[in-house]
Amino acid sequence: MAEIKEAVAHETSIAVRDRILYIGSWQIGPNSLTENWDFETITTFAWGGKANNKLVVDLVLEPYAEYAKVVPDDRRVSEKEFLDARELVLDAHDQMLDLIDEPDTVWGVPTGGQSFAFLRARRRHLAAVLLEKDDIRPGQKTYKPHDMIDVANLMNARVMVGSEDAGSLAASPYGAMYGSDHNGLSLLREKTVALQYIWVRGPLTRIIEADPSLPIHTLVHEPIPEQIRREDEFFRRFGHLAVRVQAKL
Repeated sequence: MAEIKEAVAHETSIAVRDRILYIGSWQIGPNSLTENWDFETITTFAWGGKANNKLVVDLVLEPYAEYAKVVPDDRRVSEKEFLDARELVLDAHDQMLDLIDEPDTVWGVPTGGQSFAFLRARRRHLAAVLLEKDDIRPGQKTYKPHDMIDVANLMNARVMVGSEDAGSLAASPYGAMYGSDHNGLSLLREKTVALQYIWVRGPLTRIIEADPSLPIHTLVHEPIPEQIRREDEFFRRFGHLAVRVQAKL
């Protein structure tokens, strides 16, 4: 069975976790923690599961002005703190890539994973394969290359690494690698030597069952229940850092 490996020093993992939470990336539904514990669903996953909280890891990539529109005044950090958090996460993300022998191409599932993959490609001078959602199989996440440049990058790649922001069951990378073989996406499965996450919050069952030998690396390996409750350990430790959202995510 594949092992989910925390791929940086433990102190780096803790620093990344704390910065992601500190800037307000962990979001909870508007009525989820009222006195009568009326937990409200705010997101539905591709595989049908529901959650009353969401880890918006790619919030750290937003321009500060956009970030300031999302996070309430009482939880918003300064622009310097925000940019310092971004650099910490991106540096650790780059460091994780050093585990791979001569990678030449990266990819990620839109939107969050792809945003991190695109930045990684630019920072490390690698090719990138951009994907977009496809409707070839209604009800299941499937993808296709964004344009012919991405098809060419996919064809020319030798050693590919998938980038993801946060993962529970890994339905998104599973959909990219196994959802469809048209437009050459079977090559994504054949050439990808590892999946690398910012935060693994669940068991990643879909991708591990599909390929138990595929290495999975992450900066943070910290489970978060999809339906969070006051008594849950994660909420007891980090609930003070949660952001109450006012609308469905």
